[in-house]
Amino acid sequence: MMRLHTHRLACWLRFWCGLIVLLLLNACGPAAPQVELGSIGGGATPVDVVQTFFEEFGRALRDPQIQRDSVRDRWAARLADYFAPSERDDQRVALGAMLDSYASELRSAVALNEQFTLEIRWDDISAPANPGQRTLVEIENGRVFWQVLRDGSLIDEQETPLSAIIGREDSSVPAVKVGTIWFLTETYE
Repeated sequence: MMRLHTHRLACWLRFWCGLIVLLLLNACGPAAPQVELGSIGGGATPVDVVQTFFEEFGRALRDPQIQRDSVRDRWAARLADYFAPSERDDQRVALGAMLDSYASELRSAVALNEQFTLEIRWDDISAPANPGQRTLVEIENGRVFWQVLRDGSLIDEQETPLSAIIGREDSSVPAVKVGTIWFLTETYE
């Protein structure tokens, strides 16, 4: 019974992580030419924005308060700010829906005496030396690791390649420079 329970959680996790990354990275639409003032997202380099986004995304998934609507809304808005300004509204909606489903599944799939942990890991993140205005950022050996503990004892753990979740064999993530700041983008031209 427990194996079926953790298998269901693993399938669900792969589905929702894959869905959100596909929504985030494969939709259509060019980036806006202006940067919103006061944005917390973006980065000085393409590597900075990708690394920080995945660190924040991992923090959101591990937040012990993720069951609260206000916390999920705050995370969705914060994560959407890593995208080009013209893409943020759509990303906020997609991220909010993903986090709502994630929280709902955690409530139903993880028992009171169980603890679910998740980490997004990688060995290196790199981009071309002279990326121009758009580039693909490579995530070397990216993976999503999760485990379930029951009463403090490990009952299941799995690791899924990030490439399988992103939907790109090379584990690359598109980034765009808007003004002087790099953002994630839905498309790579």
